[in-house]
Amino acid sequence: MQWWCSAQGVPWTWAWRPYLGVWLLVILAGVAYRRFYRTAPSPAHPETREMRQWRVAAGVSGIAVLWLMLDWPIGALGAGYLASVHTLQFLGLALAVPPLLLFGLPPGWEAARGRRTTATLEWLTQPVAAFAGFFVIVFLTHLPPVVDALMVTQAGSFALDLAWLLGGLAFWWPVVRRWPKPGLGPAAGLLYVLGGIGARMGIGMFMGLAPFPLYRVFELAPPIGRLDAFEDQQRAGGLMMFGDVLAGLIAVAILLWVWQREEHKRLATEA
Repeated sequence: MQWWCSAQGVPWTWAWRPYLGVWLLVILAGVAYRRFYRTAPSPAHPETREMRQWRVAAGVSGIAVLWLMLDWPIGALGAGYLASVHTLQFLGLALAVPPLLLFGLPPGWEAARGRRTTATLEWLTQPVAAFAGFFVIVFLTHLPPVVDALMVTQAGSFALDLAWLLGGLAFWWPVVRRWPKPGLGPAAGLLYVLGGIGARMGIGMFMGLAPFPLYRVFELAPPIGRLDAFEDQQRAGGLMMFGDVLAGLIAVAILLWVWQREEHKRLATEA
């Protein structure tokens, strides 16, 4: 029994396999969210019931997508068989799960955070630091030597998944949350998100346009059907670019909607 998905080098089978480490992480995330909602003080300006329902739905969805990306079969396929599924994991863990989890946090959850935690988060989630840190993580974790070295062990595969998740949380924090700093306004958020798309597009182009397979862990993996490693890598590059743009466009649409609401409120106040 394995505790985390990693490259095994054995022929793929659709027989279900348990991964206890994944289950433990998902359970801990669920327990943490329940605690946040139970202990968060009532905000000075309570949210509407509809907004609270949206937050709960986002948190539950984030945990569900986290589970889906890490557990069997996506976790196992992405860890040692298909580069395209590995890319799907990146998109899920770095671009989908973090904003859902962050938006799902209840108002006032930060009240019980200590000074050291607040100071650390304030430093890590500064827009420049968060943007640069996430770019470095994405770049390093897609280098062939790094991928080939990490994916063959459970600890290395876990470190890769965790780096994507934590880097994504830091990147999306200035856009989604307003603590410990006010965060980015809608206009600045638009530039921030669009800049992130451009910075990550190079990774997809690098994978899709390479004339040969880049990752030995996927090139030497037992084949699944008639899909060879080179074709799978081209699909991974296309998926990276398409998924990155799609996530960015969704974020831009939401930011434009928020911007419009804030402008309506400002005009109503001035009237």
